Amino acid sequence: MEKVARRLIPLGVMIVLAAVNGVARAQSQPTWGGAQVTASSFAWRRANDPSPAWRHGVELAWGPTLAVDQGPLRFSGVLQIGVRAFDASSWAIAVSTHAFEVAARLGVLEPQIRAGFALLTLDDFDGDVSAELFSPRVGVGLGVRAGRRVRITVGAYAEYFWRWFGPSALVRGLSLDVRYEKPMRPRQ
Repeated sequence: MEKVARRLIPLGVMIVLAAVNGVARAQSQPTWGGAQVTASSFAWRRANDPSPAWRHGVELAWGPTLAVDQGPLRFSGVLQIGVRAFDASSWAIAVSTHAFEVAARLGVLEPQIRAGFALLTLDDFDGDVSAELFSPRVGVGLGVRAGRRVRITVGAYAEYFWRWFGPSALVRGLSLDVRYEKPMRPRQ
Protein backbone atom coordinates (compact mmCIF):
# COMPACT_ATOMS: atom_id res chain seq x y z
CA MET A 1 0.00 0.00 0.00
CA GLU A 2 2.75 2.46 0.92
CA LYS A 3 4.60 1.82 -2.35
CA VAL A 4 1.48 2.54 -4.42
CA ALA A 5 0.61 5.62 -2.36
CA ARG A 6 4.13 7.03 -2.72
CA ARG A 7 3.77 6.83 -6.49
CA LEU A 8 0.16 8.03 -6.86
CA ILE A 9 -0.10 10.85 -4.33
CA PRO A 10 2.65 13.22 -5.66
CA LEU A 11 1.36 12.90 -9.23
CA GLY A 12 -2.21 13.50 -8.09
CA VAL A 13 -1.22 16.58 -6.07
CA MET A 14 0.63 18.08 -9.07
CA ILE A 15 -2.36 17.55 -11.38
CA VAL A 16 -4.81 19.04 -8.87
CA LEU A 17 -2.57 22.10 -8.33
CA ALA A 18 -2.23 22.60 -12.10
CA ALA A 19 -6.01 22.33 -12.55
CA VAL A 20 -6.76 24.77 -9.71
CA ASN A 21 -4.18 27.22 -11.07
CA GLY A 22 -5.65 26.93 -14.58
CA VAL A 23 -9.22 27.48 -13.40
CA ALA A 24 -8.20 30.46 -11.25
CA ARG A 25 -6.41 32.11 -14.19
CA ALA A 26 -9.15 31.40 -16.75
CA GLN A 27 -11.91 33.67 -15.51
CA SER A 28 -12.48 35.28 -18.94
CA GLN A 29 -11.64 32.20 -21.01
CA PRO A 30 -14.24 30.00 -22.74
CA THR A 31 -16.09 27.70 -20.34
CA TRP A 32 -17.57 24.38 -21.45
CA GLY A 33 -20.29 22.37 -19.72
CA GLY A 34 -21.23 18.85 -20.64
CA ALA A 35 -21.65 15.21 -19.73
CA GLN A 36 -19.40 12.18 -19.90
CA VAL A 37 -20.01 8.43 -20.06
CA THR A 38 -17.13 6.07 -19.23
CA ALA A 39 -16.91 2.33 -19.84
CA SER A 40 -13.86 0.44 -18.62
CA SER A 41 -12.41 -2.98 -18.27
CA PHE A 42 -10.00 -3.50 -15.41
CA ALA A 43 -7.78 -6.01 -13.68
CA TRP A 44 -7.68 -6.15 -9.89
CA ARG A 45 -6.17 -8.06 -7.02
CA ARG A 46 -6.25 -7.70 -3.28
CA ALA A 47 -3.52 -5.48 -1.86
CA ASN A 48 -0.79 -7.43 -0.04
CA ASP A 49 -1.85 -10.64 -1.83
CA PRO A 50 1.32 -12.63 -2.62
CA SER A 51 -0.40 -14.29 -5.59
CA PRO A 52 0.47 -12.62 -8.90
CA ALA A 53 -2.98 -13.47 -10.33
CA TRP A 54 -5.17 -10.55 -11.43
CA ARG A 55 -8.96 -10.89 -11.77
CA HIS A 56 -11.03 -9.03 -14.33
CA GLY A 57 -13.97 -6.66 -13.93
CA VAL A 58 -15.98 -3.99 -15.73
CA GLU A 59 -17.20 -0.49 -14.85
CA LEU A 60 -19.76 1.99 -16.16
CA ALA A 61 -19.76 5.62 -14.95
CA TRP A 62 -21.59 8.80 -15.98
CA GLY A 63 -21.91 12.42 -14.90
CA PRO A 64 -21.42 16.13 -15.63
CA THR A 65 -18.23 17.92 -16.67
CA LEU A 66 -17.01 21.51 -16.51
CA ALA A 67 -13.98 22.74 -18.46
CA VAL A 68 -12.13 25.98 -19.12
CA ASP A 69 -9.61 26.73 -21.88
CA GLN A 70 -6.33 28.45 -21.01
CA GLY A 71 -4.13 28.88 -24.06
CA PRO A 72 -3.38 25.43 -25.52
CA LEU A 73 -4.64 23.64 -22.39
CA ARG A 74 -8.09 22.59 -21.24
CA PHE A 75 -8.65 22.14 -17.49
CA SER A 76 -11.62 19.92 -16.66
CA GLY A 77 -13.48 18.70 -13.63
CA VAL A 78 -15.52 15.50 -13.87
CA LEU A 79 -18.07 14.29 -11.30
CA GLN A 80 -19.41 10.77 -11.89
CA ILE A 81 -21.52 8.01 -10.39
CA GLY A 82 -20.11 4.58 -11.18
CA VAL A 83 -21.09 0.92 -10.97
CA ARG A 84 -18.46 -1.83 -10.93
CA ALA A 85 -18.63 -5.60 -11.20
CA PHE A 86 -15.44 -7.12 -9.80
CA ASP A 87 -16.71 -10.65 -10.41
CA ALA A 88 -20.00 -12.54 -10.24
CA SER A 89 -20.41 -11.98 -6.48
CA SER A 90 -18.50 -8.71 -5.90
CA TRP A 91 -19.68 -5.22 -6.83
CA ALA A 92 -19.22 -1.55 -5.92
CA ILE A 93 -21.19 1.66 -6.37
CA ALA A 94 -19.18 4.88 -6.37
CA VAL A 95 -21.72 7.47 -5.26
CA SER A 96 -19.37 10.38 -5.95
CA THR A 97 -16.18 10.13 -8.02
CA HIS A 98 -14.21 13.32 -8.72
CA ALA A 99 -11.47 13.79 -11.32
CA PHE A 100 -9.34 16.75 -12.35
CA GLU A 101 -7.90 16.63 -15.84
CA VAL A 102 -5.44 18.64 -17.93
CA ALA A 103 -5.51 18.11 -21.71
CA ALA A 104 -3.33 19.66 -24.40
CA ARG A 105 -5.43 20.91 -27.34
CA LEU A 106 -3.45 19.82 -30.42
CA GLY A 107 -6.04 20.10 -33.16
CA VAL A 108 -8.17 16.95 -33.15
CA LEU A 109 -5.81 15.15 -30.73
CA GLU A 110 -5.93 15.89 -27.01
CA PRO A 111 -3.48 13.99 -24.79
CA GLN A 112 -4.49 14.22 -21.13
CA ILE A 113 -3.46 13.41 -17.58
CA ARG A 114 -5.98 12.91 -14.79
CA ALA A 115 -6.02 12.54 -11.01
CA GLY A 116 -9.00 11.93 -8.83
CA PHE A 117 -10.64 9.99 -6.08
CA ALA A 118 -13.85 8.21 -5.22
CA LEU A 119 -15.30 10.33 -2.43
CA LEU A 120 -17.83 7.71 -1.29
CA THR A 121 -18.08 4.07 -2.37
CA LEU A 122 -20.23 1.21 -1.13
CA ASP A 123 -19.30 -2.38 -2.00
CA ASP A 124 -19.87 -6.05 -1.33
CA PHE A 125 -17.04 -8.55 -1.91
CA ASP A 126 -18.48 -12.07 -1.56
CA GLY A 127 -20.78 -10.97 1.29
CA ASP A 128 -18.12 -8.79 2.95
CA VAL A 129 -19.81 -5.34 2.93
CA SER A 130 -17.69 -2.16 3.16
CA ALA A 131 -17.75 1.60 2.64
CA GLU A 132 -14.86 3.76 1.46
CA LEU A 133 -13.82 7.39 1.32
CA PHE A 134 -11.04 8.89 -0.81
CA SER A 135 -9.85 5.98 -3.00
CA PRO A 136 -7.14 7.66 -5.17
CA ARG A 137 -6.84 7.21 -8.95
CA VAL A 138 -4.49 8.55 -11.65
CA GLY A 139 -4.67 8.12 -15.40
CA VAL A 140 -3.49 9.14 -18.84
CA GLY A 141 -5.36 9.19 -22.11
CA LEU A 142 -5.55 10.33 -25.69
CA GLY A 143 -8.69 12.08 -26.83
CA VAL A 144 -9.89 12.63 -30.39
CA ARG A 145 -12.26 15.47 -31.22
CA ALA A 146 -15.23 14.30 -33.28
CA GLY A 147 -16.54 17.74 -34.17
CA ARG A 148 -16.49 20.73 -31.85
CA ARG A 149 -18.66 19.27 -29.10
CA VAL A 150 -17.75 15.56 -28.87
CA ARG A 151 -14.51 14.05 -27.60
CA ILE A 152 -13.75 10.32 -27.49
CA THR A 153 -10.87 9.33 -25.22
CA VAL A 154 -9.05 6.05 -24.71
CA GLY A 155 -7.15 5.91 -21.44
CA ALA A 156 -5.34 3.83 -18.86
CA TYR A 157 -5.55 4.23 -15.10
CA ALA A 158 -4.33 2.88 -11.77
CA GLU A 159 -6.26 3.01 -8.51
CA TYR A 160 -5.89 2.01 -4.90
CA PHE A 161 -9.40 0.77 -3.95
CA TRP A 162 -9.19 1.61 -0.27
CA ARG A 163 -11.71 -0.57 1.60
CA TRP A 164 -12.26 0.49 5.20
CA PHE A 165 -13.79 -2.85 6.27
CA GLY A 166 -11.93 -5.69 4.62
CA PRO A 167 -8.89 -6.02 2.36
CA SER A 168 -8.22 -3.20 -0.10
CA ALA A 169 -7.50 -3.81 -3.80
CA LEU A 170 -5.12 -2.63 -6.50
CA VAL A 171 -6.89 -1.80 -9.77
CA ARG A 172 -5.52 -1.05 -13.23
CA GLY A 173 -7.63 -0.63 -16.29
CA LEU A 174 -8.41 0.68 -19.75
CA SER A 175 -11.24 3.13 -20.29
CA LEU A 176 -13.30 4.63 -23.08
CA ASP A 177 -14.79 8.09 -22.39
CA VAL A 178 -17.37 9.81 -24.58
CA ARG A 179 -17.88 13.46 -23.66
CA TYR A 180 -20.41 15.92 -25.05
CA GLU A 181 -19.64 19.61 -24.38
CA LYS A 182 -21.19 22.91 -25.27
CA PRO A 183 -20.08 26.48 -24.57
CA MET A 184 -21.62 28.02 -21.48
CA ARG A 185 -22.84 31.59 -21.71
CA PRO A 186 -21.93 33.91 -18.83
CA ARG A 187 -24.84 35.19 -16.76
CA GLN A 188 -25.84 38.74 -17.55
